[in-house]
Amino acid sequence: MKIILSISCLFFTFYYLAQSNSGIESSSSYFIDKNSSLQIGDLRFENFIPFERGQNVNIGYNENSAVWCLISLKNTQSKTVDTWICIDNNQLDSIQLYNNKSVILIGDRTNKTNTFLSTQAFKIRLKPNEEKKLIVRLKKVVSFMDFTFELRSEQKLVNSSKNSLFLLSFLMGILFLLIFFNIILFIINKQKLYILYIIHTSLTACYIMITSGMAKFFLFPTFLYFSEFRIYTASLWFISISIFIAHFLGINKTQRKKYNTILVLNGINLLIIVITILLISTNNLQFLKLFSILGYFNFIGVIFITLWATFVNYSINKANSLYVIIAFLPNCIWGISVMLKALQIIPKDINTDWLVPISIYEVILFGYILIRNYFDTFQKNNLLNRAIVRQKEFAIASVTNAQIKERSEIANLLHDKFGSQLSYILQLISTKDTILIEQNIKLISTELRDFSHQIMPKSLEDGDLISSIQDQIDFRTNLNTEYSICFSNYDFPSQIDTKLAFNIYLISLEIISNAIKYAKPVEINIEFYGYDDSLVFQYTDDGIGFDNESTSKGFGLTTIESRVISMNGKIEISSKLNEGTLIQIVIPKITRK
Repeated sequence: MKIILSISCLFFTFYYLAQSNSGIESSSSYFIDKNSSLQIGDLRFENFIPFERGQNVNIGYNENSAVWCLISLKNTQSKTVDTWICIDNNQLDSIQLYNNKSVILIGDRTNKTNTFLSTQAFKIRLKPNEEKKLIVRLKKVVSFMDFTFELRSEQKLVNSSKNSLFLLSFLMGILFLLIFFNIILFIINKQKLYILYIIHTSLTACYIMITSGMAKFFLFPTFLYFSEFRIYTASLWFISISIFIAHFLGINKTQRKKYNTILVLNGINLLIIVITILLISTNNLQFLKLFSILGYFNFIGVIFITLWATFVNYSINKANSLYVIIAFLPNCIWGISVMLKALQIIPKDINTDWLVPISIYEVILFGYILIRNYFDTFQKNNLLNRAIVRQKEFAIASVTNAQIKERSEIANLLHDKFGSQLSYILQLISTKDTILIEQNIKLISTELRDFSHQIMPKSLEDGDLISSIQDQIDFRTNLNTEYSICFSNYDFPSQIDTKLAFNIYLISLEIISNAIKYAKPVEINIEFYGYDDSLVFQYTDDGIGFDNESTSKGFGLTTIESRVISMNGKIEISSKLNEGTLIQIVIPKITRK
């Protein structure tokens, strides 16, 4: 096995050396043809400017300029070598190679398909010790123009193309997966933010495919306007990211003026796109640079306002603001560098084509945040729904327990009080004392009527809560002189919904019973207030009170809270040791049926 591995390593080493261009000497120079008016026979090579292989040559903004390159190659080996001249700029309109009498044409503004995805390349064969002088003409009608000249072996180009294709396919897969997920989230939530992200991610995918050459290499090899589409897609990409961030942070609601300014500047950029399309289509190129610079200024304005709004939003939502700063900062660097390059403030050889890695980084980051936020919200909603279900179950259980308690009290009262009286009547029957029997039966009848009225006063069936409470208070104060109950009402309706009246009645009795049993008050005050949209019950006493924080709720308070919740009401309990208790209940008003 070791021998096989050693032989394999030696084989690939010799193979790589055979494919390398270390035995080729080269020299290169270039000349800018300002008006693209020269023919190959008009060239004067003494005017050419030397440049190194691998050096980025940036001629800045041009209008209809052409660049002529003189490339000299010499094979210093004793064998024939095949090499490829690579011009690393997929956005050049046309590249012409003059090799002896043959002319080979490739480029973005031609219907020629690139041999390799990673670069524009021409194949050159050099015999042993042969030297060739080649002329290459580069053309880009209107835009910033730069290029790099390299020599690469075919195997290296094939591997580079395969690697680029694999990486681009992988990235496209991630982008389309993010788009698919956000389409599902939009269908579920119907939130505009997801649509904005889908639009932005789609523009990102388009830009990557155009810039990398994938669109021309695979999809539309005969299409001639990818250079323009690349610029316009980048502009739309930037517009979409600024609007997405505004909605992601809620700037459209919390900082309306800044959001409107962003919309106005983006509207101007859309207008500039339309104007430049008209200028190019009508071949009026003299104002194209002016509108390009204006577009750059607008983009800088959008960057500034978006960052400003993000920092203002930091106090409202720190997490999302930090996400935006982390994701948007590379955009800011890219936009400012493009602007400074356009104004020739920074050196021309600084490459500002960072939008592909920036867009991938930013789209994946925001996609992750949106999907994670959705699942976090989904999980929180589930927990909230479970808590609501538990609260409802607890309320139902509390009400059920209260009903059991009430029935148990009724059963005990019937058994202890009326059971013994009925037994006594049975004994009287044996004595045939009709007068005494009649007196006891009338007494039981009266007590049963009073007891029934105590449990469910007749007036309560008509929604007359006030008189029902008053009767119950009178009944209790007549039986006991250790405490006094003061009852009053203010604008409280004479009749309310029967179900509401019954619940408030039971709540009042429960509060009074608990107070008498545990608080040992001397004076109790009960007040009812009627408002347009609510009914208010307020209870105060001068009893021993309790500590709100340390005292757990007993069965009585739990039952009261459950009844209040069942009526969509609110309850507040305030108490301190030896300072009495205050209970206030607010219940939404129900129209009496």
